[in-house]
This record gives sequence, structure tokens and C-alpha cells, in this order.
Amino acid sequence: MNIPPAPPHHDDLDGSLKEALGLLSRAVRDRRSPWRTPTLCTVGLDGWPQGRTVVLRAFDVERRCLRFHTDRRSGKVAQLGAEPRAQLHFYDSKRRVQLRLWVNIEVLTQGPEVERSWAAMGPMARRCYMAVAPPGTRSQTPTDGRPEDWMAAAQASLEDESAPLPPGSGQESLTVLLATFERAEWLSLAFAGHRRACFDWTSGQMRSWWLVP
Repeated sequence: MNIPPAPPHHDDLDGSLKEALGLLSRAVRDRRSPWRTPTLCTVGLDGWPQGRTVVLRAFDVERRCLRFHTDRRSGKVAQLGAEPRAQLHFYDSKRRVQLRLWVNIEVLTQGPEVERSWAAMGPMARRCYMAVAPPGTRSQTPTDGRPEDWMAAAQASLEDESAPLPPGSGQESLTVLLATFERAEWLSLAFAGHRRACFDWTSGQMRSWWLVP
């Protein structure tokens, strides 16, 4: 049986980190990248872990900072207010690589970063923040949370980007999450043997070492 060769940088710590950072940067530009939509895990107010899919909007390599958007009324905002430490999980089944990031998350509900994020959004993305009730509110009927009298104006804004959005168009609900990672674990799966590596910045400088997969 022919055993497929190990991927590039399989036995190279620095190369593995470079590959991980490159995949994160690519995911910002490539909507089809599996790393575009990682799982964000927070600690719930009741102590239970809470995981959900989020969309990667930006990545600053030098600051090790990833940007995500959410509704300020969502449960994760309250959870991060109580405990800003969280974890991000990425997996690419085609490349057979996993990345886990230990992050501290800054929650921004106003300011230049939020304003820039809103200005860069298209009408379809802005509609996600137009719900009257907070995300997770119980409803007797299927709903996206927006009142019917908003829909005509919202539809017009989709068909014509110059058309104004209806009042209460969601800008006040947009929240930016800035996730800075202090530790990363990389797992590469290969027939020749799996490799797992840790990269840690908690001491003020990057340290790295291998782990048993």
C-alpha cells in the first residue's frame, strides 16, 4: 500500500505556525474556506459551556487578533462580559488540520471599529441586526424577529443599495468582538503519523513545543 506523504511543514514547528496563520488570513478573503466559520466556545452564565458558529471578518497577524460581529443583545455578549476568556475551534477536513485558539475577547458596542464595520456591511448583512427582540427570545410562530412593517423598506434596500434602511435598522445592535489569542494548538493528521504542536505567548514572547497527538 502506498502511504500518502505527510503535508508540508509536518515536522517543522515554525512552518506549522506559518501555515496556521496563512490559513486564517486566507479565510478572511475566501468565503468557501472551512476556517471562515469557526466555533466560538464561551462559558455560560449558568456554568455550562456554550458553542456556536461565528464568521471570521478580519485577522491582524501582528496583533494575533481576529474580528467577529454579533448582536449586542445575544447571550454571548453577556457571557463574555462575565468571562472574556474563550476558545475558537477551526477544522479543515480536506487538509486534515485542526487549530484551537485560547483567546481573550474585547467586546465593542460603539466607537470607530463598530462604525467602520457597519459602513462596510451590505444591506443583506445589516438585516441580521434588525430583529426587535433579542436573539434567543421564545416565539409562538416561526420568525426572523423583524416586524412586518419593516419588511417592505428592508426589501427595497436589498433591491436598491441607495434606498434608506427602515428606522431602527440595526446599527445600534451591532457589536464587534476582538479575539486575541495567547495560546494556539495545531493538529495535523497524516497516515505517516499525526503531529500536534503548541504555541504560547503568555510569557510575553512566543514559545513552542511538540505534544503527543
